[in-house]
Amino acid sequence: MILDDSTDLAAAAATIAAARCYNSGQVCLCPDVAWVPAARRDALVASLQEAVGAALYRDGKLDKGSFGRMVDRRNFDRVKGYLDDAIARGATVAFGGATESDDLTIHPTVLIDVPPDARIMHEEVFGPILTVMTFRNPAEVCRAVQGGGKPLAMYVYSNDPGFVDTILRNTSSGGVTVNGWAMHWFEPQLPFGGVNESGIGRYHGIHGFREVSHERSVFVQS
Repeated sequence: MILDDSTDLAAAAATIAAARCYNSGQVCLCPDVAWVPAARRDALVASLQEAVGAALYRDGKLDKGSFGRMVDRRNFDRVKGYLDDAIARGATVAFGGATESDDLTIHPTVLIDVPPDARIMHEEVFGPILTVMTFRNPAEVCRAVQGGGKPLAMYVYSNDPGFVDTILRNTSSGGVTVNGWAMHWFEPQLPFGGVNESGIGRYHGIHGFREVSHERSVFVQS
């Protein structure tokens, strides 16, 4: 996810929090990293905390009736390992960070100051941990996105068409939703799929038919 100076942070945070926490983050389209201008990082984190608190906490405690658990022990240990590794390398838990091994719960968590060599920056998290990174100009964030491999999905939050165009022209990814989460997947007329490391092929509607059909070429010499 990439936000800019024109983004309404409160509105964006509501969808970002929902996206990261959906099925406890165990969805391929859940965002792993949110990029935001450096001067707006703390405001974004505060908005995320407020959104998560309003949606998932009751009297200061996580409402487990509204929040999923990790699917099994192996994945609980895997995601907890990413969290522990990031903290050991100097990352800061902005909020959350609690884990409960008895019922495989990992609380919604936001990390800041995550070093580039942390494992969580190089793996698909598939858990309710969001890393918030900062940038100072569009070229910087484009380089970071491209340097990490081509993502399955990208989300751009901006009211500036020029900024959106710059991001789209200078990155490669699967589908993109602007000012929202995963809406390109819900639109059946748009082809869905990744690119290179994030997937091969497209489906939805006629795109899926063409993907699994063979158009046989026949040339007849007169």
